[in-house]
Amino acid sequence: MANDNGAPPPPAAPHAPATTGPPPPPTSTAQAVQVVLLVDDMVASLAFYASLAFTPVALLDAHRSRVPTGAADVAGVAFAMLRRDSAMLMLEARASIPALHVHYPASVFPRDRPLGGTAIVYIRGVDPDEARAALPSTVPVLREPVTEWYGVREMTVRDPVNGYVITFAKSTA
Repeated sequence: MANDNGAPPPPAAPHAPATTGPPPPPTSTAQAVQVVLLVDDMVASLAFYASLAFTPVALLDAHRSRVPTGAADVAGVAFAMLRRDSAMLMLEARASIPALHVHYPASVFPRDRPLGGTAIVYIRGVDPDEARAALPSTVPVLREPVTEWYGVREMTVRDPVNGYVITFAKSTA
């Protein structure tokens, strides 16, 4: 059938062949999963994670300006990147979300939803017995150090500020 000017129609595009088998391997390699925990009280949260031997690597205020990591006054900190050995943990003030992440709709992080209880932070390589001995008495221990059947010694606590569950684990092998 010809088109309006009398020329034959263009040939139909070939269909893509059906794929069978597994998808192709990814072209990049995942290096780590880093957890960002929302917090309502950054000052208390920084103090709690410091008691677990996490130290600040980077601190930002709500305008994305750097705050010195050794600053005595951290009341204006909206985001913190913390490190303990090679483990990284990030804290973000929930109130700062609209300013720091304008691409998120307000409904993503509602203020009326409680924090904690929806994430377990699993920290590998930290001796649970050493962590238990250094733990402040104000930190609720959910599970004392125990060696599991899969060869890992674990201890679980609850972040007393935000309610997150944190497990310290070290292989016994």
